[in-house]
Amino acid sequence: MKHPLQLFLLSFLLFAFLPANAQTPEPCQGDVFFPADPCADACLFNCFIDGFKGNTGGFTPDTGIVFCGTIETSQWFAFTASATQTTLTAMPSLCIFGNGVQISVYSDCHGSPIPNGCNAGGSGGGDIPVSVTVDLVPGNIYYLMIDGYAGDLCDFTLDVSPSEAFASYVHTQTIELCANETIDIHGQQYAAPDTVRIVTPAITGCDSVEIYYLRSRETVVNNRTLTFCPGESITLNGSVYSHETTVTDTVANPAGCDTINIYTLKYTLDPSDCPSCSETFMKIIGSAGQQVRGYGVYEAGDGNLYVTGTVQDSALLMKIYPGGGVIWSRSFDIVPGLIDNIAEILEDSDGMIAGAGQAGDLQPGVTGFAFRYDPVSDQMLWVKTFSEESPYVMGILEKEAGGNFIVYSNPHEPVNNAGLTEINRSTGDFTAAPMSVRLDLGAADNFNSALIINGSMYGVGRFTNGNSFTDMRHLLARIDVSNSDITYATLNHVPSGSPARLYGMDLVFDNIAKVIYSVAFGDETGENLNNSHVFLHSTYNSGALVWTKKIDIEEITSESVDEIVSVPDGFILYCRNLAAPPGNLYLIKTDKSGNLVWSKKVDFGFNDNFSPVSTAQSQILVKGNYLYFTATTTDESGNSRMMLFKTTLDATLDGDCSFISNTPVTITDVLNPKTWAVDLTRSLPAPEFLPATPAPQATALTEKNACKVFVSQALEISLCPGESILIGGIAYNGPGTATDTIAGTAGCDTIRTYTINVLPQPVRSETVSLCPGESVSIGGVVYQNAGTVTDTLPGLTGCDTIVTYTLVLLENPVRAETVSFCPGASVVIGGQTYTQPGVVVDTLPAVAGCDTIVTYTLQYSITPGATVSINCPDNIDIPVSPGTGPVNVPYDLPSVSGDCDCPGIALALVQGPPAGGAFPVGTTQVCYQARDSCGNTATCCFQVTIREESGCDIKTNGCIRYELLGIIRETDGDLRYRIRVQNLCSNKLIYTAIQIPDGLAATSPADNTVFTTQSNRAYDVRNPNASPFHSIRFKSKADSIANGQSDIFEYSIPGQTAPAYIHVTTRLYPQLFYEAHLNTFYCPIVQATGSRSHDTGTDAVDTASVKIFPNPTSGRLFADLSAWRGSRVSIRIYNSQGQRVHDLRVTPEQDLQVIDLPDGLSAGLYLFELVTNDGEKRAVRFVLN
Repeated sequence: MKHPLQLFLLSFLLFAFLPANAQTPEPCQGDVFFPADPCADACLFNCFIDGFKGNTGGFTPDTGIVFCGTIETSQWFAFTASATQTTLTAMPSLCIFGNGVQISVYSDCHGSPIPNGCNAGGSGGGDIPVSVTVDLVPGNIYYLMIDGYAGDLCDFTLDVSPSEAFASYVHTQTIELCANETIDIHGQQYAAPDTVRIVTPAITGCDSVEIYYLRSRETVVNNRTLTFCPGESITLNGSVYSHETTVTDTVANPAGCDTINIYTLKYTLDPSDCPSCSETFMKIIGSAGQQVRGYGVYEAGDGNLYVTGTVQDSALLMKIYPGGGVIWSRSFDIVPGLIDNIAEILEDSDGMIAGAGQAGDLQPGVTGFAFRYDPVSDQMLWVKTFSEESPYVMGILEKEAGGNFIVYSNPHEPVNNAGLTEINRSTGDFTAAPMSVRLDLGAADNFNSALIINGSMYGVGRFTNGNSFTDMRHLLARIDVSNSDITYATLNHVPSGSPARLYGMDLVFDNIAKVIYSVAFGDETGENLNNSHVFLHSTYNSGALVWTKKIDIEEITSESVDEIVSVPDGFILYCRNLAAPPGNLYLIKTDKSGNLVWSKKVDFGFNDNFSPVSTAQSQILVKGNYLYFTATTTDESGNSRMMLFKTTLDATLDGDCSFISNTPVTITDVLNPKTWAVDLTRSLPAPEFLPATPAPQATALTEKNACKVFVSQALEISLCPGESILIGGIAYNGPGTATDTIAGTAGCDTIRTYTINVLPQPVRSETVSLCPGESVSIGGVVYQNAGTVTDTLPGLTGCDTIVTYTLVLLENPVRAETVSFCPGASVVIGGQTYTQPGVVVDTLPAVAGCDTIVTYTLQYSITPGATVSINCPDNIDIPVSPGTGPVNVPYDLPSVSGDCDCPGIALALVQGPPAGGAFPVGTTQVCYQARDSCGNTATCCFQVTIREESGCDIKTNGCIRYELLGIIRETDGDLRYRIRVQNLCSNKLIYTAIQIPDGLAATSPADNTVFTTQSNRAYDVRNPNASPFHSIRFKSKADSIANGQSDIFEYSIPGQTAPAYIHVTTRLYPQLFYEAHLNTFYCPIVQATGSRSHDTGTDAVDTASVKIFPNPTSGRLFADLSAWRGSRVSIRIYNSQGQRVHDLRVTPEQDLQVIDLPDGLSAGLYLFELVTNDGEKRAVRFVLN
């Protein structure tokens, strides 16, 4: 509604602050809503904000908040958001100062506006609308503040866009849905993602809004890796998997989305996780109906091993654990129709496998090949074949980390020289320089083994310094890999011109001592290999020969050596028999000086040997404290089988492996071994490299442990009397030992030795007590009488227990009790209620033992000498306006106490009105009687006096009547003012503000306290109050006066600041304002006599010693000077300007002294002052009509 402009100004001047209240706002009540002052009092307007018309007058600035300008007349609206964004616009009109309004939005009644939620308007804004567009959270409560810019007084209209942005009820809910899942909302199906907004129109009030945020719930995908050992299997959902693979499984979830489990099945990388019967082994590896041969063993970067060989005519590559378990096996058919022999592999610096070899065993018709393979992805990166002069490919080297590869070979026919071929690392293509070179000495030259150390390639082989076998010598060469320059090439150990046929086979390099150790075999006196021996050479890095050892395996005459490996304290040589058919394998260990440590042979069958190809690389490997090597044997069907060995560094095997035994070997020094340098002729090759595309094939192989290893276990078994156990098909029922053999699944059987014990029979006794009528079940039989019963209890662990029960009959316990209770009370026994004295028998169930029979004697309680007392409140004295009539007086009820054992004291009104009842003018006696449960009584009375009194000054403005009832000087000098306000309107009083001197605060009541009037109504106190003038404000907390009701307000100010008049203003609901000015000079100041009282006389004023009357007077005063009888005193009369207008000295002889005032005095307020001879002064004010 709109109000007259004058009312705007009045409300602006008279509005006062309210204390903050941080509670959740309630919906606005009634038919007409009003904004709040302060924010804490705001109620929820919600949709009623849209179109609201109001004005900025009559409000006070709120404190404790942040604004983008200054606040002068803030008013507050609370609302519940039902949209994520809204625009709020205040459209001002009829602004007195032409400045317009300002607007802001807050999330609470403290702090700063929400983002983009403040518009401070501007000077001269006039009728310009001000807006804010803010983001909201549906369901949250916000606070809208409207303020006049620079205190301007304006009408305004509020606009909300969209209009449904505010609702009385907002429900928000976030719902997660699985894929292809829907939800029913009010009969409609919805799927995620979506936002669903349901508006329910209201018959009255604001609409209700429901907002549902539909979110997509992600399907749970679990990626799990399961590891298992080779030869084992994993079962998932009934399916058995025994190889590495990926399995996807969907698990239905009734309480949410389905779960997808993706299992990656991999062989374990930790060999210790897999079963192994021993640390050493000798395995026979084959495939039914196929030829399988073993070539070499190599160390992998992850601690496992690679094994090479052939299966039928395809190259075979396996990866195994150090314990012998196969991780995977792959075959490659590089040249169809020929046996693909891998001469050597290496794991390059990228973790790839590079390899080289030849297809075919005999020349001519041999094809060389090289490849690079990714063992992780099982992808062949490239394969190249080359057939230059039917080469024997001996091995492959990596020039440097990340560099190209060097393949070393012997083209053989027809040039028969040693070949080095550099190939591109990434593509496998032939690279012409710098390490692609052919080295020629004579008729038959080749490197059998090579290695690269510190940028140099060291090669060992057989080179022919002529054209016959007797010209063959063991050659050691050092070549710079950066340019293929030959540092040196030397022949050993028989001088040129002497017949000898010697083959250099392998070498190792001592990088600390800078010494090269190489091995060779052959006939040092001719060309007959049936007279062949093994030789060990020590050569300085410079090429100078240090010494040569001759090794004689005594049981054979055709000796050869394929490889030498270093161990911490020497070397191990791998040797074999060249005779046909080939026979045993030989392992010889020497120290660093070439002296014999031990020598052993492997005698497994008639055809035990490495494959007959001319390759000798890495067929033996030292890893940790173990020695690995391969060989080839023949099974009963004539099929070749790979032999895979793991022995100790002393070449021993666990278990029943008796085919490795000691064999006699003699080692002698070669006297004056010769070495001489030779020049090698270099030429450039031009091989044709062709691509090949063999696909890696997973190859299933069978494994069989050739060594039988037994694992012993000692077990202990306990039997109960009468029990038996079956071990190895034999039943045992007494103490002793038994042995059984359990077939193993990992190549080793277990021998178990059982120790059988017979346990003693457990026996115990128990006593069972029975109450009358009870029974007990033992062994399925019910017993009620005393006696002895035996039963056997099965043992959950251990043997059965034999229990002997002794049954004992008990009697019921009996006792008597006396129960006292007050008259009118009751007692519950056994579920029955008793109100009279008597005897009751009951049975009490026992927690333990038998039930108890109790006899209760019921009697009334008696309290000898009990008394009751009652205390009434103090007498009540209430002043009222003349003619007010009966007054409703609330009072406190008397307090009662007593010592009767029975509770309860009845309080009865025996005389006078009840509390809150109507009391007539005069004195009314009120009496109450107390009666306790023992029959004792006590009575007390008090008086209620309703006393009519008139104010010193009375002003009426409209329906508001103001009365200044009196001014009292307190003992501390403060002046206490008593003002009665009567509201004759039907509108409730909101507050009354009473002016106090500027710059001061009333000494009482205190700020932010509650003042309670004689009518028991409560008012919040603001002291001081700044608006509309410096004042003390009494604001109604709840129900206030209306329809002729009145309340008396009291306050105190310092005595030296007594005002000549008092400005009083009152606000009625909603915004009706009234004011008056009360003159104080009509009201004399009365000296307080002690405690504060509501009594005020109109004919005489008591100042403790001086009394004058009548007051007001027409010119004659009567003064009671009895306190100064016989003493000389001075009497002085002053006007309101402080001028003395009358002076006389008297010696009072009578109680009353007559004083006639001078003629011609103006009507008004005067001061009567009495001064004694010792200077003591007494003063009182009076009014001259």
